[in-house]
Amino acid sequence: MIKSLSIKNFRCFKDAKIDGLRRINVVVGKNATGKTALLEALFLTAGGSPVVVLKLRAMRGMGAQVQVDNNTQSRLWEDLFFRFSTEAAIHIHAVGSAQDSRELFIKNIAVGSLTVPTKEQQEIAVDAPIEFTWRAEGQTEFVTQPKLTNEGLKFDNSPTKLRAVMFPANFSLDPEETSKRLSDIRRHNQLPLFLKTLQSVFPEVTDVSAENNAGVWMVYISTAHVSSQMIPMALHSAGVNRFVAMLLGIATFPKGVVLIDEVDNGLYYKTLPNVWRALYTFASEYGTQLFVTTHSMECLTAAHEVLHNHKDDFSLVRANAENGERWLDLFKGDKLDGALESGFELR
Repeated sequence: MIKSLSIKNFRCFKDAKIDGLRRINVVVGKNATGKTALLEALFLTAGGSPVVVLKLRAMRGMGAQVQVDNNTQSRLWEDLFFRFSTEAAIHIHAVGSAQDSRELFIKNIAVGSLTVPTKEQQEIAVDAPIEFTWRAEGQTEFVTQPKLTNEGLKFDNSPTKLRAVMFPANFSLDPEETSKRLSDIRRHNQLPLFLKTLQSVFPEVTDVSAENNAGVWMVYISTAHVSSQMIPMALHSAGVNRFVAMLLGIATFPKGVVLIDEVDNGLYYKTLPNVWRALYTFASEYGTQLFVTTHSMECLTAAHEVLHNHKDDFSLVRANAENGERWLDLFKGDKLDGALESGFELR
């Protein structure tokens, strides 16, 4: 469990701190106040490798592939820094219990250089504009500089295990990754709980499995409406796709962190109370901590029942912006419960 978070010089945050985080942390705020940046800070800190930066670019819609050379590599990293200035280092510190505290430092080292082999096996000097340092309780500090070679960017293998998964607002399902996660929970006899939780939101689903379709592994479901055969989950609805991916993310990262941007995307409003109950039940079962964003008051109101019964497991994080500055406020579950009870505007 992450209990507090400090973010310095990352994205839109010059210096932001929150304390009192809980199992379920709901993040609200206007557009461009830093909600997604907050999730990214957690994902990058948990990731343990600069390759996560490339994943974040893809999630932001900035392209899944990059092409850089010695003169343009710095552009790949500069948008991580507050107002694109690499003069001050990034420092993200997530504090929890003994095994859950992690730190990330990112700094510009453009004055240095690396040597890398060319195709002719000669060595040439190239800039190494960025250095990442991860620190975690009970683990060896990991320091790495992405290397630009004739094959492209190369990253050192991190000795730490990834303990987070992130679902962006424009989430696109990877059918093979989802199938693998489903196979993992089936192998560990966890499918009954998964299916029961899925049915609490989509009762028409009677069974689920990983099947091969034209060479691609994907999730299939049985429904009460199509009795002749199972169908690809993607043909049912985007809501089922997204919800199944979230549940499998929680199950795949027990005692880890699951980050969900715009949690209500693709979900019918009447299902949202059941979605909140299911996410809370599943996260509690696996000891997973959730950070979820929403713009919807309807989505917040739908969480009221489960929140009211489990106040100590919830917090509200509000991202704020004024005069170009960004900061975060945190409200405990009882305050959030009272605000929802009174119909206060929370976003």
